[in-house]
Amino acid sequence: MRRSLKLRRRRAALATEARAILDGAEQAGRDLNTEERTRFDELERQINELVGDIEREEWLESTEAELDGTLRPATGGYGNPARGGNGAAGGLATEERDYLEPSDRLTDYVERRGATPDRNLRFGNLARALATGARNDAESRALEKGIDAAGGYAVPEYYAAEVIDLMRSKTAIVRAGARTVPLLGDKTHFLRVEGDPIAGWRLEAAKVKESDMTFGRLTFEPQSLAVVVKASRELLEDGQNVEGVLAHSLAEAFALELDRVALFGSGTDPEPRGLANTPGIQTLEVNPAAGAPVSSYAPIVQARGLMLAANANEPTAAIMAPRTATEFDELVDTTGQPLQRPRSIENLPFLSTTLVPTDDGEEAPAEVPSSVFVGDYSQLWIGIRTAFRLEVLREMFADTMQIAFLAHLRADIQVAQPKAFVEIPGFLPAAD
Repeated sequence: MRRSLKLRRRRAALATEARAILDGAEQAGRDLNTEERTRFDELERQINELVGDIEREEWLESTEAELDGTLRPATGGYGNPARGGNGAAGGLATEERDYLEPSDRLTDYVERRGATPDRNLRFGNLARALATGARNDAESRALEKGIDAAGGYAVPEYYAAEVIDLMRSKTAIVRAGARTVPLLGDKTHFLRVEGDPIAGWRLEAAKVKESDMTFGRLTFEPQSLAVVVKASRELLEDGQNVEGVLAHSLAEAFALELDRVALFGSGTDPEPRGLANTPGIQTLEVNPAAGAPVSSYAPIVQARGLMLAANANEPTAAIMAPRTATEFDELVDTTGQPLQRPRSIENLPFLSTTLVPTDDGEEAPAEVPSSVFVGDYSQLWIGIRTAFRLEVLREMFADTMQIAFLAHLRADIQVAQPKAFVEIPGFLPAAD
């Protein structure tokens, strides 16, 4: 058994013991006694020490694996994102999933890896406590873990994951099927199959046909994403739902930018590369000359055909601008009845987001051709570092008695299989 896995299991056992102490006191309707508090603090210290030990051991194991010619993800599993994560290639087997399906919660993933959250706390509680002071012992303990001399605050992993879960639920790409890869370092590698082996029939006692299987590397290098939100001191002190509002506000800001960069990111530092600029994705022109309005479902059907011809899976969604989605909804047949979708795409989700541009962005905007992205979004991977940081900027808006929160995390976007996506540019609005 790998040493990193042993360390993870040790951390999980410690977390289980710590949870039992808290649950026992809660069931008894009392606070922790002196003995329990001493033991809990010791467990917490050991768990935190194991985090660094695990990261170092996983880094060493991944380095040794690459030197052996066997590529393993630095997160500790052997998953294959290009094949759905379960190591179809090279006889590798997954010990623990290192990706999240759209319905999964990162908070569950983090807790499964040994975090010990206080379920009476939420991210918003910590944010308000950071600005106005702790209101109870639980908030005090949580704050003591993260505040540094510079006044910043490294949000404990579980509570940072709470904001990221909210962010994922608000993004069109996640609703389309994109997966989240929790990153545990500044560079994480995954195996990508770039060429399949070809099996051959053989006669009895004849030599087995040899075939090469080509592998590539999918590398996540998280970039910094940040936002500032502000609130009045009175609201933070008196608002009954401020905890939820803060988390949702930050998640909304991150979600919008994550959607935009996943679709249109330039790939020029510090911005990750999005689908539109990823080499190898397919393109289907509806009107190469000047664009055309939506007139039928044919482009979506043709895009699906391109995907299947490239040996990709069925599309999981089509993402487009609200203008384009509305025009698809308005299609009618010769009798004026709503136009039925072809059977091959009748259940395909049509998702809309304002991040797909429909104008030139000028002061008096002119409408421009818009794109639709059809694809198997399980091949779009969002790498997120859960080391979420929050800082309070008290001086920036001191004259209006407002407090600003500077939040930032690190994330990256990678496309496991470019041929699993088709961009259809050139959709113009229908003439009035």
